[in-house]
This record gives sequence, structure tokens and C-alpha cells, in this order.
Amino acid sequence: MAQNALFHFQQSFSYESAKSSIRTQMNRAAQSSVNLANDTINQYIKAKEPDIQILASNINGLPQSDMWNFVDKYQAKHPELATTYIGTADGAFVNAPHRRMPKHMTIEKLRTNDNA
Repeated sequence: MAQNALFHFQQSFSYESAKSSIRTQMNRAAQSSVNLANDTINQYIKAKEPDIQILASNINGLPQSDMWNFVDKYQAKHPELATTYIGTADGAFVNAPHRRMPKHMTIEKLRTNDNA
């Protein structure tokens, strides 16, 4: 009987050890995937920084109608982008392709939330 109990203890210990090992391996693999995705996103954004600087310097002081033309042209040259947005300090907002923003995302609503 003692031998039978020892056998069950060894099986239980073996199962728990394997379970723990698999969980550790899965966590490491998941963390590795997250790190890879994070690095990929950071590299993509870093590569776009010069474009963002040019975009900002070209739109500074433009009337809103010219901003619409600018973002349309920029969006046409960058089909990899789903949307191009510009928001200015005085509340102007343009996007390409042109879409009406949901009410909870309008500049007036966002300003109200900032003051709340």
C-alpha cells in the first residue's frame, strides 16, 4: 500500500512539474511575441517620424481648406495608412479619407471632457 501511495505521489509530482514547465514555456513564448510586436510597431513609428515632421512643418499656418488638400494628397501617396488625421491647436480637424467623427470624438466633446 505504501508503494502504491508513493507511485501516486510521484505521478502527481510529475504532472505538476510538467504543468508548471509548460506554463512557463507558454508565458515566455507569449512575452517574446509581445516584445516582437512592440519592437515592430516602434520601428514603424520611428521610420515615420521624418514624415510627421515634414507634415507638421508643411501644414503650420495653412487655412483649413489647404489642409484638406494636403491630407488628401498625403493619404493618396501612403496607401498603407488607414487614415491620416490633423488636429490643430485652434480646434481645426481634418482627416483623409473624409469621415464624420462620432459625437464622442468631436473637438467640442473632447474639450468638455478635458475641463471636467
